[in-house]
Order: sequence, then C-alpha cells, then structure tokens
Amino acid sequence: MGKIWFTSDQHFGHHGIIRHSNRPWTDAAQMNEAIIENYNNLVGDSDIVYMLGDFAWKGMEDLVWRLNGRIHYIRGNHDKKRMDKPEVAARFDSIQNYLEVRMHGKHLVLFHYPIIDWSGRYRGSWHLYGHTHGTHKQYSGSLEVSVDCCGYRPIEFSELDGLITPFDEKDNIHSRGKND
Repeated sequence: MGKIWFTSDQHFGHHGIIRHSNRPWTDAAQMNEAIIENYNNLVGDSDIVYMLGDFAWKGMEDLVWRLNGRIHYIRGNHDKKRMDKPEVAARFDSIQNYLEVRMHGKHLVLFHYPIIDWSGRYRGSWHLYGHTHGTHKQYSGSLEVSVDCCGYRPIEFSELDGLITPFDEKDNIHSRGKND
C-alpha cells in the first residue's frame, strides 16, 4: 500500500482565486500546471488521496485524469453537480459530502468546511478541512489542508502529527460559560 495524502481547494481553471488568495501565478493555466506538477511529484499511482472539495472551476473533465493516486473526493461548495458527471465521477474511488475514517490508529473527520466541534474531538480525533484558504481560526485537533495553506501541495499522513496541535481544553466549547 502506498502513502495517504490530503488536499483541497485547488480551484483549477479559476483565474479569480489567484487574486482572492494571493497565489503566485499570473494566470489560471500557469497555476494549474504548477499545482499538478507539485501534486504528481509527491503522489504515486498506488497512493490514496483524500480531496476535500473545490477541485476545479473550469476544465475539470481533463484535469482530473492528469492526477496520480486513488482519489476519494469530499464535495466542496463550488462542486455542485460537476462531480457527478460520468466522465468526472469515473475518476474517483468515491465521492461523498462528509467522511469519517480510521487509519493508523487515528480517527479522522474529513469535511470541506471547518467544524468547531466534531466526532471524537475530545478523545483525540482530528478534523481536516479546506474552504477558508487560511482565513479561519484553527482549533486544536484540526488542520486546513487547502493548497493555499500547504505550499500548493498535498500533505502526507505522516506529516499531520507535527502540524496538528493536540487538543487543548481552552478550545473546549462545552466548558465555556454563557458570558464567554
């Protein structure tokens, strides 16, 4: 079995995301090629990838076939019905709106959006998300895996332990008073 990777928010073909997220490219074609190259330099054909939404704005049908790995896709807010097109859906091992998985003894909650309180949070589970392009407060036990936060590349499972802050009681929303 290969490695396990996490990524989101490539926004392939979306010229406006360059300005919106201050990406270092001048046009969408240049951005597409750089992100694909970064991805394929890391991800092998037998690797498993969890993509957490907002894959492409335009050109999805062609771009999705250029990526290595066995891809499990969690829909994002820009995906709508595009992921259900037969020529796109055939590329993915699975497509869903939300996913909980257990790997290497760790429970993970995968969703496009950040969640303040997720399944198993107070027992050490991790929440991986995208969507905010680095603008959302990161709670202990969670990590944004959008390309904007991860050097325009996917993050490998073995890197997570060094990137996710362990649960901190100050982030426990259930222990706060009504006036907090």
